[in-house]
Amino acid sequence: MTKRKRKRARTATVPLAKTAPLPAAPQAPLLGYLRRRRGDLALYLLRGTCYGLGTSLAGLVLWWIQQHT
Repeated sequence: MTKRKRKRARTATVPLAKTAPLPAAPQAPLLGYLRRRRGDLALYLLRGTCYGLGTSLAGLVLWWIQQHT
């Protein structure tokens, strides 16, 4: 048994009127700084997470060695 493709209904497209963009809302200087430096902040967060995980893992390994010797 074969499936038949359903034909899409044709709809008329109406061009939208072009309007002026909305003015940007005033932002606090800190929010603007964070928005501009978003990529850098993400990398710093990733680096800090990796350092924390590495330190924790090293601590657990040393603790395990102390317990088993």
